[in-house]
Amino acid sequence: MCATLALVGCSDEKDEGPAAPAYRVISFESDENLTDYLGAPVTLGHIDVYSSGAVAYSRDKVFWAKPYANEEDDYEQKYWQGLYFQALGGEAMFGAYYNDGTVYDMSMSGKVSDTWGGFALSQHANTTAETADWTNQFDVWASGGANGSATFAVGYDGNTAGAGWSEPQDYNAPQIEFTTAVKPVRVYLANSTYTYAYFKGEATDSFAVEITGWLNGTEGKTVTCQLVNGATRVSDWTPVDLTSLGEVDKLTFKAVIAAGSYTPCYFCLDDLYLE
Repeated sequence: MCATLALVGCSDEKDEGPAAPAYRVISFESDENLTDYLGAPVTLGHIDVYSSGAVAYSRDKVFWAKPYANEEDDYEQKYWQGLYFQALGGEAMFGAYYNDGTVYDMSMSGKVSDTWGGFALSQHANTTAETADWTNQFDVWASGGANGSATFAVGYDGNTAGAGWSEPQDYNAPQIEFTTAVKPVRVYLANSTYTYAYFKGEATDSFAVEITGWLNGTEGKTVTCQLVNGATRVSDWTPVDLTSLGEVDKLTFKAVIAAGSYTPCYFCLDDLYLE
């Protein structure tokens, strides 16, 4: 659990610098030899994000699941659903969902509107945005990645965001799967720029991320990180203690938002420590 809600962050533990020899760390940097599910190196590059068939905005230094959308659903929409990149030599695998949205709201529009959930990778930091919109969905409200790194993961809980109007999809909420059981030690979370700018300091403002451990298909304990609490918003990376989760072979991440709100269900993740 978080150290105190008054501080909003999820731990008052100070960073101890480089990982201890007993820990393995996933921080998404180029020297970690991340690969996609086919074994090709993960490379951050240029993306164009479409809305109603037109380019809504573009970004460099992003990696997401769209290039892997090689199947079609019942409405002939191209999609991806599953684990698509991996770390630690394939031991840790990150999932995502993507759909090109050519049938939006059953209108048969035939125009691409990119829809995604799960995890993406980015190198975009932005602490100056004054408005919340989709152009900030791959940005972190910090000076860069955690502990001076360049690359971080963006998590988007598309299932919570779409609750009430779309069916939940596998991997449309962020999750990490492990080929063998591991013991998570801590991870760093931060607000997405989109989410941070959405809140304006109202007393009722609230946004949190629940991290749940799983083992052999059984749901285990949950740790909650409060990223927004009233007028207080986490404005940098904050460490989250995961030791209470024990041994896991999967971690799932769920956005916790106020009922009936339109909170953007984005957060950023970096430096996952494992025993």
